[in-house]
Amino acid sequence: MTTEAQSTPSPPPALDEAAPAPKKKKKSTVTAKPPKLKKSQIEIGVAILVTVFITYALSLFGVHLLQREGAPLPPLDLSQGGGDATIVQLRVEELKPVANRLTVNVLVYPGIAQYDPRFDVLGNDVAVRLYPTSDLGDLNYPRGKAPAQLTTTIEAHGNPRNWPFDKYKTEPIAADAFVGAADNRKKVPALVQVTGSLDGWNISVERIRDSSGLRTSRSMDTGNVVVTLERAEGPLLFDLVICLVLMTLPTIALIVAIPMAMGRRKFVPPFGTWYAAMLFAVVPLRNILPGSPPPGSWVDQALVQWVLLALVTAMSLYFYSWVRQGD
Repeated sequence: MTTEAQSTPSPPPALDEAAPAPKKKKKSTVTAKPPKLKKSQIEIGVAILVTVFITYALSLFGVHLLQREGAPLPPLDLSQGGGDATIVQLRVEELKPVANRLTVNVLVYPGIAQYDPRFDVLGNDVAVRLYPTSDLGDLNYPRGKAPAQLTTTIEAHGNPRNWPFDKYKTEPIAADAFVGAADNRKKVPALVQVTGSLDGWNISVERIRDSSGLRTSRSMDTGNVVVTLERAEGPLLFDLVICLVLMTLPTIALIVAIPMAMGRRKFVPPFGTWYAAMLFAVVPLRNILPGSPPPGSWVDQALVQWVLLALVTAMSLYFYSWVRQGD
Protein backbone atom coordinates (compact mmCIF):
# COMPACT_ATOMS: atom_id res chain seq x y z
CA MET A 1 0.00 0.00 0.00
CA THR A 2 1.45 3.20 -1.16
CA THR A 3 1.08 6.33 0.96
CA GLU A 4 1.34 9.70 -0.66
CA ALA A 5 2.84 12.52 1.32
CA GLN A 6 0.40 15.35 1.70
CA SER A 7 1.97 18.76 1.51
CA THR A 8 0.73 21.37 3.99
CA PRO A 9 1.16 25.08 3.35
CA SER A 10 3.80 26.72 5.39
CA PRO A 11 2.64 29.44 7.84
CA PRO A 12 3.50 33.07 7.04
CA PRO A 13 6.56 34.39 8.67
CA ALA A 14 5.90 36.08 12.04
CA LEU A 15 6.21 39.83 12.21
CA ASP A 16 9.08 41.16 14.16
CA GLU A 17 7.46 42.83 17.19
CA ALA A 18 10.56 44.85 17.83
CA ALA A 19 10.39 46.54 14.43
CA PRO A 20 9.79 50.30 14.70
CA ALA A 21 6.45 51.75 13.51
CA PRO A 22 6.53 53.94 10.41
CA LYS A 23 6.93 57.64 11.17
CA LYS A 24 4.13 60.07 10.29
CA LYS A 25 4.98 62.97 8.10
CA LYS A 26 4.94 66.31 9.92
CA LYS A 27 2.69 69.02 8.57
CA SER A 28 4.46 72.03 7.23
CA THR A 29 4.10 75.06 9.58
CA VAL A 30 5.45 77.56 7.08
CA THR A 31 2.81 80.30 6.50
CA ALA A 32 2.34 81.87 3.14
CA LYS A 33 4.02 85.24 2.82
CA PRO A 34 1.76 88.18 1.97
CA PRO A 35 2.13 89.35 -1.57
CA LYS A 36 4.55 92.18 -2.05
CA LEU A 37 3.15 95.55 -2.98
CA LYS A 38 3.64 96.59 -6.53
CA LYS A 39 5.47 99.75 -7.35
CA SER A 40 2.29 101.35 -8.69
CA GLN A 41 0.43 100.61 -5.43
CA ILE A 42 3.19 102.23 -3.37
CA GLU A 43 3.09 105.30 -5.60
CA ILE A 44 -0.69 105.58 -5.19
CA GLY A 45 -0.40 105.33 -1.39
CA VAL A 46 2.31 107.98 -1.25
CA ALA A 47 0.27 110.25 -3.53
CA ILE A 48 -2.78 109.95 -1.24
CA LEU A 49 -0.72 110.80 1.85
CA VAL A 50 0.88 113.80 0.14
CA THR A 51 -2.52 115.04 -1.07
CA VAL A 52 -4.03 114.79 2.44
CA PHE A 53 -1.04 116.60 3.97
CA ILE A 54 -1.14 119.42 1.39
CA THR A 55 -4.91 119.83 1.84
CA TYR A 56 -4.48 120.02 5.63
CA ALA A 57 -1.67 122.59 5.35
CA LEU A 58 -3.67 124.75 2.92
CA SER A 59 -6.73 124.61 5.20
CA LEU A 60 -4.66 125.81 8.16
CA PHE A 61 -3.19 128.64 6.10
CA GLY A 62 -6.62 129.63 4.77
CA VAL A 63 -8.28 129.68 8.19
CA HIS A 64 -5.38 131.70 9.65
CA LEU A 65 -5.58 134.18 6.77
CA LEU A 66 -9.34 134.59 7.12
CA GLN A 67 -9.14 135.09 10.88
CA ARG A 68 -6.71 137.98 10.41
CA GLU A 69 -9.33 139.92 8.46
CA GLY A 70 -11.65 140.30 11.46
CA ALA A 71 -9.60 143.02 13.16
CA PRO A 72 -10.98 144.77 16.27
CA LEU A 73 -12.51 148.22 16.06
CA PRO A 74 -10.21 151.24 16.37
CA PRO A 75 -9.43 152.38 19.93
CA LEU A 76 -11.18 155.30 21.56
CA ASP A 77 -10.21 158.72 20.22
CA LEU A 78 -10.89 161.40 22.83
CA SER A 79 -9.76 164.17 20.49
CA GLN A 80 -12.77 163.85 18.17
CA GLY A 81 -15.15 165.97 20.20
CA GLY A 82 -12.72 168.54 21.52
CA GLY A 83 -11.73 169.16 25.11
CA ASP A 84 -15.17 170.11 26.44
CA ALA A 85 -17.21 167.48 24.56
CA THR A 86 -18.87 164.52 26.29
CA ILE A 87 -17.94 161.16 24.76
CA VAL A 88 -19.80 157.92 25.49
CA GLN A 89 -17.81 154.78 24.82
CA LEU A 90 -19.64 151.55 23.97
CA ARG A 91 -17.33 148.55 24.29
CA VAL A 92 -18.85 145.50 22.59
CA GLU A 93 -18.72 142.45 24.88
CA GLU A 94 -21.18 139.74 23.83
CA LEU A 95 -23.88 139.00 21.26
CA LYS A 96 -26.81 136.71 22.05
CA PRO A 97 -28.23 135.85 18.62
CA VAL A 98 -31.33 134.01 19.81
CA ALA A 99 -32.34 136.88 22.11
CA ASN A 100 -31.23 139.58 19.62
CA ARG A 101 -29.34 141.33 22.40
CA LEU A 102 -25.92 142.99 22.21
CA THR A 103 -24.13 143.42 25.54
CA VAL A 104 -21.99 146.57 25.82
CA ASN A 105 -19.96 148.25 28.54
CA VAL A 106 -20.76 151.96 28.74
CA LEU A 107 -18.16 154.45 29.96
CA VAL A 108 -18.62 158.23 29.90
CA TYR A 109 -15.89 160.84 29.39
CA PRO A 110 -17.43 164.20 30.34
CA GLY A 111 -15.98 167.54 29.36
CA ILE A 112 -13.06 168.98 31.30
CA ALA A 113 -15.40 171.37 33.14
CA GLN A 114 -17.18 168.43 34.78
CA TYR A 115 -14.05 167.10 36.52
CA ASP A 116 -12.61 167.99 39.91
CA PRO A 117 -8.94 168.62 39.03
CA ARG A 118 -7.78 168.04 42.62
CA PHE A 119 -8.63 164.33 42.68
CA ASP A 120 -9.43 163.70 38.99
CA VAL A 121 -13.00 162.65 39.79
CA LEU A 122 -16.41 163.86 38.66
CA GLY A 123 -17.34 167.26 40.00
CA ASN A 124 -21.04 166.76 39.19
CA ASP A 125 -23.44 163.87 38.90
CA VAL A 126 -23.55 162.59 35.34
CA ALA A 127 -26.18 160.32 33.77
CA VAL A 128 -26.08 158.84 30.26
CA ARG A 129 -29.22 158.06 28.27
CA LEU A 130 -28.90 155.96 25.12
CA TYR A 131 -31.30 156.13 22.19
CA PRO A 132 -32.89 153.67 21.63
CA THR A 133 -33.18 153.27 25.39
CA SER A 134 -31.07 150.46 26.83
CA ASP A 135 -32.42 147.81 29.18
CA LEU A 136 -31.11 149.71 32.24
CA GLY A 137 -32.47 153.12 31.27
CA ASP A 138 -30.32 156.03 32.48
CA LEU A 139 -26.78 155.05 33.49
CA ASN A 140 -25.69 157.06 36.52
CA TYR A 141 -22.14 158.10 37.39
CA PRO A 142 -22.07 159.71 40.87
CA ARG A 143 -20.20 162.84 41.87
CA GLY A 144 -16.88 162.39 43.67
CA LYS A 145 -15.96 159.12 41.92
CA ALA A 146 -14.11 158.27 38.76
CA PRO A 147 -16.42 157.01 35.97
CA ALA A 148 -16.69 153.22 35.91
CA GLN A 149 -17.97 150.93 33.19
CA LEU A 150 -21.64 149.98 33.42
CA THR A 151 -22.95 146.96 31.54
CA THR A 152 -26.21 147.08 29.63
CA THR A 153 -27.79 145.50 26.57
CA ILE A 154 -29.19 146.99 23.40
CA GLU A 155 -31.26 145.39 20.67
CA ALA A 156 -29.56 143.98 17.58
CA HIS A 157 -32.01 142.89 14.88
CA GLY A 158 -31.32 139.69 12.96
CA ASN A 159 -32.60 136.20 12.20
CA PRO A 160 -30.61 133.51 14.07
CA ARG A 161 -32.27 130.75 12.04
CA ASN A 162 -30.22 131.83 9.03
CA TRP A 163 -27.07 130.49 10.73
CA PRO A 164 -24.23 130.63 9.68
CA PHE A 165 -25.19 133.44 7.29
CA ASP A 166 -27.07 135.42 9.93
CA LYS A 167 -26.43 139.13 10.26
CA TYR A 168 -27.32 141.53 13.07
CA LYS A 169 -27.77 145.27 12.97
CA THR A 170 -28.62 147.80 15.64
CA GLU A 171 -30.88 150.77 15.27
CA PRO A 172 -29.12 154.15 15.01
CA ILE A 173 -27.58 154.70 18.45
CA ALA A 174 -27.21 158.17 19.96
CA ALA A 175 -26.74 159.45 23.50
CA ASP A 176 -27.33 162.41 25.77
CA ALA A 177 -25.62 163.27 29.04
CA PHE A 178 -27.39 164.85 32.00
CA VAL A 179 -25.06 166.87 34.24
CA GLY A 180 -25.90 168.06 37.75
CA ALA A 181 -28.76 167.28 40.10
CA ALA A 182 -32.26 168.56 40.86
CA ASP A 183 -33.02 171.98 39.39
CA ASN A 184 -29.43 172.52 38.29
CA ARG A 185 -29.53 169.50 35.96
CA LYS A 186 -28.90 170.23 32.32
CA LYS A 187 -28.84 168.19 29.11
CA VAL A 188 -25.73 168.16 26.93
CA PRO A 189 -25.09 166.27 23.67
CA ALA A 190 -22.78 163.28 23.71
CA LEU A 191 -20.72 161.69 20.97
CA VAL A 192 -21.01 157.88 20.78
CA GLN A 193 -17.92 155.82 19.94
CA VAL A 194 -17.94 152.02 19.59
CA THR A 195 -14.83 149.95 20.40
CA GLY A 196 -13.89 146.35 21.17
CA SER A 197 -14.20 143.07 19.30
CA LEU A 198 -16.09 139.78 19.40
CA ASP A 199 -14.51 136.41 18.76
CA GLY A 200 -15.95 134.91 15.59
CA TRP A 201 -17.61 138.12 14.41
CA ASN A 202 -16.76 140.95 12.03
CA ILE A 203 -17.96 144.28 13.42
CA SER A 204 -18.46 147.40 11.33
CA VAL A 205 -19.59 150.82 12.53
CA GLU A 206 -21.33 153.37 10.34
CA ARG A 207 -21.91 156.94 11.48
CA ILE A 208 -25.07 158.50 10.06
CA ARG A 209 -25.26 162.28 10.08
CA ASP A 210 -28.01 164.41 8.64
CA SER A 211 -26.52 166.89 6.18
CA SER A 212 -29.20 169.45 7.04
CA GLY A 213 -27.99 169.60 10.63
CA LEU A 214 -31.34 168.50 12.06
CA ARG A 215 -31.48 166.01 14.86
CA THR A 216 -31.79 162.41 13.67
CA SER A 217 -33.14 161.17 17.02
CA ARG A 218 -34.40 162.49 20.34
CA SER A 219 -30.81 163.22 21.33
CA MET A 220 -29.11 166.60 20.87
CA ASP A 221 -26.33 165.00 18.79
CA THR A 222 -26.77 165.17 15.02
CA GLY A 223 -24.92 161.90 14.44
CA ASN A 224 -26.09 158.33 15.03
CA VAL A 225 -24.02 155.15 15.08
CA VAL A 226 -25.17 151.86 13.50
CA VAL A 227 -23.34 148.66 14.50
CA THR A 228 -23.40 145.69 12.12
CA LEU A 229 -22.20 142.20 13.08
CA GLU A 230 -21.48 139.38 10.63
CA ARG A 231 -19.85 136.03 11.24
CA ALA A 232 -16.13 135.97 10.48
CA GLU A 233 -14.87 133.98 7.51
CA GLY A 234 -12.70 131.62 9.59
CA PRO A 235 -15.50 130.17 11.77
CA LEU A 236 -17.79 130.20 8.73
CA LEU A 237 -15.35 127.96 6.85
CA PHE A 238 -15.18 125.61 9.84
CA ASP A 239 -18.99 125.46 9.89
CA LEU A 240 -19.06 124.43 6.24
CA VAL A 241 -16.43 121.72 6.85
CA ILE A 242 -18.50 120.22 9.68
CA CYS A 243 -21.56 120.27 7.41
CA LEU A 244 -19.53 118.46 4.74
CA VAL A 245 -18.52 115.80 7.29
CA LEU A 246 -22.17 115.32 8.26
CA MET A 247 -23.11 114.87 4.60
CA THR A 248 -20.30 112.36 4.07
CA LEU A 249 -21.39 110.01 6.89
CA PRO A 250 -24.72 108.85 5.39
CA THR A 251 -23.29 108.82 1.88
CA ILE A 252 -20.61 106.30 2.86
CA ALA A 253 -23.14 104.26 4.86
CA LEU A 254 -25.50 103.99 1.89
CA ILE A 255 -22.68 103.12 -0.52
CA VAL A 256 -21.83 100.14 1.73
CA ALA A 257 -25.37 99.08 2.70
CA ILE A 258 -27.12 99.12 -0.69
CA PRO A 259 -24.80 96.59 -2.46
CA MET A 260 -24.96 94.42 0.68
CA ALA A 261 -28.77 94.40 0.60
CA MET A 262 -28.78 93.59 -3.14
CA GLY A 263 -26.50 90.61 -2.58
CA ARG A 264 -23.60 92.02 -4.58
CA ARG A 265 -21.35 92.28 -1.54
CA LYS A 266 -20.72 89.84 1.28
CA PHE A 267 -22.52 90.49 4.56
CA VAL A 268 -20.03 91.68 7.21
CA PRO A 269 -21.40 91.46 10.80
CA PRO A 270 -18.99 94.01 12.41
CA PHE A 271 -20.53 96.76 10.29
CA GLY A 272 -23.40 96.94 12.80
CA THR A 273 -21.26 98.76 15.39
CA TRP A 274 -19.91 101.05 12.67
CA TYR A 275 -23.42 102.16 11.71
CA ALA A 276 -24.36 102.73 15.36
CA ALA A 277 -21.22 104.82 15.94
CA MET A 278 -22.02 107.04 12.94
CA LEU A 279 -25.60 107.50 14.12
CA PHE A 280 -24.56 108.61 17.60
CA ALA A 281 -21.88 110.94 16.18
CA VAL A 282 -24.44 113.20 14.50
CA VAL A 283 -25.60 115.06 17.63
CA PRO A 284 -22.06 115.84 18.96
CA LEU A 285 -20.99 117.08 15.53
CA ARG A 286 -24.06 119.29 15.32
CA ASN A 287 -23.49 120.73 18.80
CA ILE A 288 -19.86 121.77 18.19
CA LEU A 289 -20.81 124.07 15.32
CA PRO A 290 -19.45 127.56 16.11
CA GLY A 291 -22.17 129.97 17.09
CA SER A 292 -24.50 127.25 18.43
CA PRO A 293 -27.31 127.52 15.87
CA PRO A 294 -30.74 127.49 17.56
CA PRO A 295 -32.82 124.30 17.32
CA GLY A 296 -35.00 124.26 14.23
CA SER A 297 -32.73 126.44 12.10
CA TRP A 298 -32.16 125.60 8.45
CA VAL A 299 -29.14 123.43 9.31
CA ASP A 300 -31.50 121.11 11.22
CA GLN A 301 -34.19 121.10 8.55
CA ALA A 302 -31.96 120.70 5.50
CA LEU A 303 -28.93 118.84 6.85
CA VAL A 304 -29.39 117.05 10.18
CA GLN A 305 -32.75 115.60 9.16
CA TRP A 306 -31.23 114.23 5.95
CA VAL A 307 -28.24 112.75 7.80
CA LEU A 308 -30.42 110.95 10.37
CA LEU A 309 -32.86 109.69 7.73
CA ALA A 310 -30.09 108.38 5.47
CA LEU A 311 -28.23 106.69 8.34
CA VAL A 312 -31.39 104.98 9.58
CA THR A 313 -32.09 103.81 6.02
CA ALA A 314 -28.56 102.40 5.73
CA MET A 315 -28.93 100.58 9.07
CA SER A 316 -32.31 99.18 7.96
CA LEU A 317 -30.75 97.81 4.75
CA TYR A 318 -27.93 96.31 6.80
CA PHE A 319 -30.35 94.45 9.10
CA TYR A 320 -32.40 93.38 6.08
CA SER A 321 -29.23 91.76 4.73
CA TRP A 322 -28.69 90.08 8.11
CA VAL A 323 -32.25 88.64 8.15
CA ARG A 324 -31.99 87.45 4.56
CA GLN A 325 -28.76 85.62 5.30
CA GLY A 326 -30.39 83.76 8.25
CA ASP A 327 -29.80 80.02 8.59
